[in-house]
Amino acid sequence: MRLKPYQNFLKRDLVNNNLENNFSPELIIKGIAGAPGIAEGELFILRRDRIPVKREIIPTEEIDNEIKRFREAISESVAEIKRIKRNITERIDDEAVGIIDAQIMAVNDEEIIRSVEAEIRKERLNAEYVYDKLVREVIDSLENSDNDYFRQRVYDIKGVRSRVLSNLMGIKQKSIFEITKPSIVASRLLSAGEVAQIAGGNVLGLITAVGGATSHIALLAKSLNIPTVLGIDDKYHLLKNGADIILDGNEGKIILHPTEETRKEYSNRRLKLSKEKERLAINIEEPALTTDGHRINLLANIELSSEVKKAMDEGAEGVGLYRSEFLYFTFGGMPSEEQQFKVYSNIVKSAAPKPVTIRTFDLGGDKFADETNKPYEQNPFLGWRAIRISLALPNYFKAQLKAILRSSVFGNVSIMIPMVSDICEVKQALDIFEEVKEELSRERIPFDEDTKFGVMIEVPSAALNADPIAEIVDFFSIGTNDLTQYTLAVDRGNEVVNYLFKSLHPAVLRLADIAIKSAKRHSIPVSVCGELAGDPLATALLVGMGADSLSAPCSSLPFIKNIIRNINYEDAFKLADKVLSLSTTAEIKNFLADYLSGILEGLSYPLKR
Repeated sequence: MRLKPYQNFLKRDLVNNNLENNFSPELIIKGIAGAPGIAEGELFILRRDRIPVKREIIPTEEIDNEIKRFREAISESVAEIKRIKRNITERIDDEAVGIIDAQIMAVNDEEIIRSVEAEIRKERLNAEYVYDKLVREVIDSLENSDNDYFRQRVYDIKGVRSRVLSNLMGIKQKSIFEITKPSIVASRLLSAGEVAQIAGGNVLGLITAVGGATSHIALLAKSLNIPTVLGIDDKYHLLKNGADIILDGNEGKIILHPTEETRKEYSNRRLKLSKEKERLAINIEEPALTTDGHRINLLANIELSSEVKKAMDEGAEGVGLYRSEFLYFTFGGMPSEEQQFKVYSNIVKSAAPKPVTIRTFDLGGDKFADETNKPYEQNPFLGWRAIRISLALPNYFKAQLKAILRSSVFGNVSIMIPMVSDICEVKQALDIFEEVKEELSRERIPFDEDTKFGVMIEVPSAALNADPIAEIVDFFSIGTNDLTQYTLAVDRGNEVVNYLFKSLHPAVLRLADIAIKSAKRHSIPVSVCGELAGDPLATALLVGMGADSLSAPCSSLPFIKNIIRNINYEDAFKLADKVLSLSTTAEIKNFLADYLSGILEGLSYPLKR
C-alpha cells in the first residue's frame, strides 16, 4: 500500500479533564525546541477517546449501502478539513496551507477508497473494520521503519484513521475550541488541522509527546508564533492537568510547578530580553559595520515565507538560506513546479529588493523522499541525499530550478546546491542549470539571466578541494552543521554522542578557513550559515576569518549586529589567526569568551563556553 497519502493527519477528538490539585516540587523536563518563545500558565491535557472497532459480517443485499456509508464518511471528513482551512487560511503561510491541502488529498485518496470498497464486496465485512485494518497495515510498516521521518508520520496516519472512523460510527468528538481560557496545551500527538485551529485562540503554548524540530507541528507552530516543546514521550506521564507551568520554547524546556524564585527568574529574563531588544532595535536600520568600517552582510535562515517579514524587522539584509525541503513536508511529497513557484515568488517579493538564496532540496539523511523507492540505508547521512538525489532524479531537479528561475523576475535570487563532495557533481548540476535556462528561453518564460549559482561547503572533501570548485561557481556558503558532523564523524541527532558535536572544534574551523581562503583567491563571496553563524561566541572569529556574510536565525541578528558594530576588523583578523593556532575546543571557547566579555557586558544573551 502506498504510504504517501497518510503523511499529514491526526484527529480532533479531545475530551475535557477534571482539574487536579498540584502541590508538587518544581520539576524540569527537557524536550525538543519546536517553536521559540516563553509561555506561562495553566496546563490543559487533551485526553482522547479510543474508538473500538468490531468485525461484522454484513448481508449481501447491504453491501451497496455499506459502501455508500463509507463514501459519506469520507466526504464528511474532507468537508471537516475544508472548514478548518477556510477558518485559518488568512492566518497562516502558504506552506502551512499546503499541509491542510495534503490532508484533503489523503483522506480522499481514490486508491485507498477502492481498496476498502473491494474488500467490503469480497469479504462482506463492515466498513469500519476494513478501513481500520488497512490503515493499521500502513502504521505497522512505518513503525518498523528505521527512518525517523517515516516514524513521525505514524502519528499523522492515526489522525486520519480517527477522523474517518468517527464519521463512520457517528461519534461526536469535542472540538479544540472548547478550551475556554488561556492555557498551555499538552497532547501525546496533534494533527496539523488541530494546530491550525488554535491560531488566535486560547492556546498560549503547545507540548507534545512526539514530534521533532522538522515535524508538521513545529512548522505550523512557528508559523503561528506559538511557543512549542516536542518529544517528551518518556516524561509525558509526569504532566498533570491544571498544573502551573512555564514553557520555554527557546531551550526546549518545561518547568512544572515553578517556584516563586523560578517565576521571578523568568519574569526578569523576559524583562531583560525586552529591554535588550529595545536597545538593540536602535541599530536595526544601521549596517553591520565594524568600528574601522568593514561591512558584513547579515542574512536570515528561514523555513517559512512568513519568516521573511520577521527577518526584515530584525534587521536582516536578505535571506541567506531558504531551506526548500520543508515544502516536501508541507505538501506530503515532492511539490510540483507550480506549487514551488508560488512559494518562492512570495518569498522573493516579500524580500525584494534584498537578496534571497534558495537551497535546492536537501532530502535524505533524516529527511527522506519516499517517491524514490530506494532501499533501506544503514547510514543515510552518508548515503543517498541532497545533490545526489537531485542529480539522480533530474526531472524533479529541473522542476525546482525552473520554479526558482521563474521567481527571479520578482527580485534578487540565488540558487545554492547542498552537500557537494566532488567537483563533478557541481559540473553536472551546472549543466542541468544551463539546460533549464535554455528551456525557459525557448518557452519564452521570463527569468533573470544573471541568477547566481553557488554551492554549500559542508563536506570535508569540498573544503579541501575548494579551489577548482570556486573557479566555476558564483559563491560559497559554509554549512557549519554538516561540516561539523562529517569532520568529526558525529551524528548531530544522536543523543548518545552529541556531546562530541563541536562546531568550534579546531579541525572544523581549519576546513572552513581553507574554503574561505579559496573563495578570496577566486574573488567570489563567501557566507557562513548554520548554528555557528548565529552563535555570538563565533561572530568576531568568523569576521576575522574573512566571511562576507553571516546567515543566522532572525532572532539572533540584532545581537550579532551589536557585536560586529563593537569590534575592530584588524583585531578580529588577529583573533582569528590566534584561534586557528589553538588545539582544543575548550581553549577556543575560553579565548573567544574572554575576548567578548567587555563587548557583552550587561547583556543577557548567554555565552556557551
